[in-house]
Order: sequence, then structure tokens, then C-alpha cells
Amino acid sequence: MSTLTEHKKKQAAALDTLRLTEAEFQQIICDIDVAAALRGEVDHGRRNDRIECHGAGYLTGLLPGERGGFKVLRLRPLDVSVRGVGFLNGRYMYPDTRMMFVLERVSGGGVRVPGVVRHCTHLTRHVHRIGVEFLETVKLDELKLARRG
Repeated sequence: MSTLTEHKKKQAAALDTLRLTEAEFQQIICDIDVAAALRGEVDHGRRNDRIECHGAGYLTGLLPGERGGFKVLRLRPLDVSVRGVGFLNGRYMYPDTRMMFVLERVSGGGVRVPGVVRHCTHLTRHVHRIGVEFLETVKLDELKLARRG
């Protein structure tokens, strides 16, 4: 069985801790944008340009399991850069938590990219905004995620 086929099967069975309707998700995105505008944020201090990708559907994250293997998570991406990704999750994630992402390539197939949680902010109810730094750089022009903003 191909790696992408295995990935798609795992993604279908992945844990979606957000459990948001599309309208609820879009309202959260709107709230994030309004809050950033009110603070006058223009991404000062960022090392890399970010591409918004909150219309990209889902992102697959893999957390190391307690007995080996991985817990597969369905995450809602917000933005991506060559060095990291921002997403929404329905649970708090501790900074310095190591995880893996399966990023689909435009040409087909996927690539596993390791990362480390750098921050987790509670937004509302059970929704958390998480920023992960990749431990390897990625080529954005090769990723589907970076083309759906």
C-alpha cells in the first residue's frame, strides 16, 4: 500500500478535537483577523513570510503515542511558512511538544516534516491557536497547503 493511501486512511480516522461547523470556523477566523487589525499587527519580527491557508481544509498532525506509533490529529491550518505552521486545535498543546506533519505535495504523495510546538493560545471555548516551528525547512511551492490560501 502506498504511503499516500495509508495517509488518506489515517486522515479519515483522525481525531478532530475542534468539532466546529464551517460557520463557526469562519467566525473564529474573522475574530482573529479583527483582533490583529485592532492591535495593528503587521507581522513585525517574523523571520519568514507566511501564507494564509485557512481555506485549505485540514492538516494532518502526528503526535507520538504512549505505546509507540502515532496519534493522528485533524487540524485546521491558519498559515504556513518555510519554517513553520499555525493551526487551530481543540485541545491545549504544551510548548516544546514534538510532533510530525504529513504535508501533501502538489505533484502527489506526501512528505513528513518534524516540528516543535512554540506557543499555544486559548481563543474561545475549547479552541486553541497553536504555532509550530518545523525542524526542517520546506519548499512552499511544492505544497498543496501553500496554494489554497
